[in-house]
Amino acid sequence: MIQEYTDLMLQTEQEKLFSEAIKEGLQDFQVKMAMLDGYITVNILAPWLRTVCVNQAIYTAIKGNPELGMTVEVCIAGAYHFLKVTIPDRNLVVLLKHLPTEEEVPDYSEYRAQFCGSNQHRLQAEGKVIMEEPKQLQFNFGDFQLEDALINDDPLELPFCLVVTYDGRKGADTDVFQGALTPDLAKWIFKSKITNQSMQPETSPASSTPPSGNGGKVVTIPLKLDIKPEDEGVQQGGPTLKQSAPGAQTGRKGDEESGT
Repeated sequence: MIQEYTDLMLQTEQEKLFSEAIKEGLQDFQVKMAMLDGYITVNILAPWLRTVCVNQAIYTAIKGNPELGMTVEVCIAGAYHFLKVTIPDRNLVVLLKHLPTEEEVPDYSEYRAQFCGSNQHRLQAEGKVIMEEPKQLQFNFGDFQLEDALINDDPLELPFCLVVTYDGRKGADTDVFQGALTPDLAKWIFKSKITNQSMQPETSPASSTPPSGNGGKVVTIPLKLDIKPEDEGVQQGGPTLKQSAPGAQTGRKGDEESGT
């Protein structure tokens, strides 16, 4: 069944980059945490620092391997910085998420729901099996570049969102997965393990300097969200694409409350 979605998944060399860079970022995190040994409230910082280290490794690896056909930009939702990876030739967007092994799917967040909002519409347009009939999308036109796709009424021009997950608590021993979520984030449309991939030796190592975005450009996403510093994955906010996601009303704990 998963073979049906291969054209919407990371290619082998792209899988290798994500797998190795995530593990490299987690190793970097462990080194930096060791430097903070003895600080009594270090656990407040730990989830954020882990995300920073993984993001840095991914950012540097993608910038160092342009032949893989991926671009990466730093986006801001509220006070939170996150990475949006784009694969332009197939109109794919890739997000990152720490996901504990015992949890089936990430907690609901408006940020991911908005990016995943068009997944089932794209599948339907490509004639692939979908889990349920896509719900009506509502868009708030602004900076998000979906106007042409909607004007032309061509769902094939809508982006398809992948989420790459890892269990940051396991460090470099974590398995890494890629998958696509339904718009309510309640189910995986598909999910595939990509661990055990290895880049060639020339893969760029993570730099200790923070990324500067695309030539210094940082994309700001104007959503107002309550963000608590306890959360590792305060992966909130998103484009100005609006999706009415049923998961928002199910009582599932959002990212800002997870404390993972």
